Amino acid sequence: MDPRISTNLDMALLNRMKDKGISKDQLTQELILPIEIPTVDSDGHLINHLEWTPEVAHLLAAHDDLVLTEVHLQVLFAMRIFYQRFEHAPATRPLIKFLLQSIGPEMTNAHLMALFNTGLVARTLARLSGLPKPANCL
Repeated sequence: MDPRISTNLDMALLNRMKDKGISKDQLTQELILPIEIPTVDSDGHLINHLEWTPEVAHLLAAHDDLVLTEVHLQVLFAMRIFYQRFEHAPATRPLIKFLLQSIGPEMTNAHLMALFNTGLVARTLARLSGLPKPANCL
């Protein structure tokens, strides 16, 4: 990916954090932004899921005007565990079932839609967790 795009994503993230009242110093104490984000496909999914890190997730989320919290990251790590266990990115129903069992009863589809600000839960979570697009997604 063009390094200028990474810089633009870094700046976008910093600007969104500023809008939310979080200073650059507070951000950089907790998050070291990578110089480059890994290569993504035309839908924004990482080409190589092994290049994913929580920092990359923050950059990908910034593109969606989303600031990730510990709860977001817990869900993204659970997505990656699902992928390791079953060797594919989950569709929405299996995803919800897995999250209900692994995280807790609050992980409903409605909760995830609100948390990640999307109606495309499985696809968005797959992208933010560095996984390929689920097979049944258009």
